[in-house]
Amino acid sequence: MDIREVKQMMYKILSLLFPAIMVLIGTVDLTQPEAVKVTFNSVGMPDYMMVIVGIGKVAGGLVLLLRVPLVLKEWAFAGFFIWIVGALSSHAFSGDPITTPAYMMLTVFGILLILTFMGYQKTRVIEKVGG
Repeated sequence: MDIREVKQMMYKILSLLFPAIMVLIGTVDLTQPEAVKVTFNSVGMPDYMMVIVGIGKVAGGLVLLLRVPLVLKEWAFAGFFIWIVGALSSHAFSGDPITTPAYMMLTVFGILLILTFMGYQKTRVIEKVGG
């Protein structure tokens, strides 16, 4: 197995793993368990933000998993990037120490997002304009 095949396999794994994680996390946000409420409230977010963020994560994850127009996939990647930057900023501005599990999870999600997007960019089919 050469390096190119390894990279392709890694992208295939990431292209399933990252969106699946987002769908699962979004579903958890939608169910509003007490532990998630505490985290959201600790950074100054009201409970209804869990529903908004949860819908976005589930929708974005499904867009990345399904065969949809490429522009929708790119919007999903952008939405996840905005979510990660916003969540990291919320924790930073609320005074959470950088050693909290939230920072670690968001950093891991950010790395997975970047790797997934890089693989997407390398493997996507460029649509011809006008056919």
